Amino acid sequence: MNKENKIEIYLSGVGINRPRIGGWSYTIYENDLERKDNSYEPRATQPRMILVAAIKAIQSIPEDSNATIFTTSDYLINGATIWRYRSKRNKKKPIKHAKLWKQLRSLNKTDALTWVKVNEDDNNVRHKMTHEQAQKALKEACFKF
Repeated sequence: MNKENKIEIYLSGVGINRPRIGGWSYTIYENDLERKDNSYEPRATQPRMILVAAIKAIQSIPEDSNATIFTTSDYLINGATIWRYRSKRNKKKPIKHAKLWKQLRSLNKTDALTWVKVNEDDNNVRHKMTHEQAQKALKEACFKF
C-alpha cells in the first residue's frame, strides 16, 4: 500500500435533460502535484457522470493508494460505502448503472479510499475548480450534439 503520498481527489458530475448530455471532471492533488481530467458523454445523467469521474480518478492513481475522495454526491458516497454491501444481496430491484457500480466496487475493494462529503455551500476552492471543469466539458458537448 502506498501510504507515503497524500492523495486528495475532487470529483464532479453534471448533466442536463434536454438534450440529455453529461460532463464529468476530477482533480487529483498528490503531494505538490495537481492532475485533472474532464470529458462528456451523450445520453448521460448526472449520477452516471459522477460514477464515471470516480472510476476514472481511481484508475489514474497507483493501486491500493490511500486517497481521500471529496464529492457533493450523497449518491456516490452512499453507493461506495453503504450500498456496496447491500447491492449483492438485493436481486429483486435492478440497479441503475450496474456495470459502473461493479467497476467501482472492484476498484474500492480495500479500505484505502476515504469518502468525504463536500457541501456545495462551502467555499471549497478545490471542489469549485473541479466543478467548473465538469461544466466546461458539458458546454463543449452542447456544441457538438
